[in-house]
Amino acid sequence: MKGHYFVIILNDSMEFIFYIIAFSLLPIFQKIGMEIVSHIELFVMTYFITTILLLLYIAFYDVKIDMRRMFNKNIIIVALLLFAGNIMYLRLLKNNASSWLVLSYPLLIVVTLIFSYYILNEQITGTQLIGLIVVLVGLGIFYHKDIQKLLHH
Repeated sequence: MKGHYFVIILNDSMEFIFYIIAFSLLPIFQKIGMEIVSHIELFVMTYFITTILLLLYIAFYDVKIDMRRMFNKNIIIVALLLFAGNIMYLRLLKNNASSWLVLSYPLLIVVTLIFSYYILNEQITGTQLIGLIVVLVGLGIFYHKDIQKLLHH
């Protein structure tokens, strides 16, 4: 149990609740942060602090990392997508209401399911298909005024 002195083990539902709360608060605090600094400065500083925290986590929990496996095509693609996605997300957040940008979250479900089907050959069940339709209809209802404005300009 080397390095595991203060480990708090959370069950999946507690982790899920924390995940939802953290990622719900994230755009709000990012928007507040961009009132003080630019989106690039926010990006650099948050990743700098995150890297320090990650290094402390690795040291504290004695995580072994095999650097030979780290530089493969998929990990490089993940890094590039994460970088580009975060830059675009912060630019959109800086110029739009955080409640408007939250539109991307349900769309992530839809697009991830579609990409998973084509790239990972994961099956889409009837229940998931119904869920996709419900999500898309719900988004249409929730953002119908914004959609109308876009269509009439």
